[in-house]
Amino acid sequence: MAENRPICPRDAAALMNGALEDIRFHKCPKCHGVSVQASRLTELLEDMIVRLKKNPGKFKLAPAVPDRGQKAACPDCGVEMANGPYDDSTVVVDRCEACDKLWLDTFELGAICVHHAKKRHGLNLSPTPTGSDPAQDFVAWWLLMHFIPLDIDLGI
Repeated sequence: MAENRPICPRDAAALMNGALEDIRFHKCPKCHGVSVQASRLTELLEDMIVRLKKNPGKFKLAPAVPDRGQKAACPDCGVEMANGPYDDSTVVVDRCEACDKLWLDTFELGAICVHHAKKRHGLNLSPTPTGSDPAQDFVAWWLLMHFIPLDIDLGI
């Protein structure tokens, strides 16, 4: 029996599983978008900020890619997601009202991290283009650290 994996709302690629302790999320291997339970996003952001504080100057945060305003289906339930700003930021995210999932397009997770760090911790993190060195992109590194094998079903 074929496994029914969530697919990317942008490019229809099968999403990869990720985990941070008991927080489960999905990442697209092509566009690097991320799907996460909206109620757990703050925990992911707090982990990111702790790691940024431990590694000052090691990583860069790429600026958010402007939202294209495209409507997208939720990778988990297929319902059309609504677009809207995250918190009181200028970052536009997709949210599924049916299952409370957020879809964060490329670099939106980093932009939200910058917003969260400033608002909740008084940190002034400035996004900087990473150029051609993906090893310097903090979000790419952070996501890589939280991948788990694809053959494990997380039941997300």
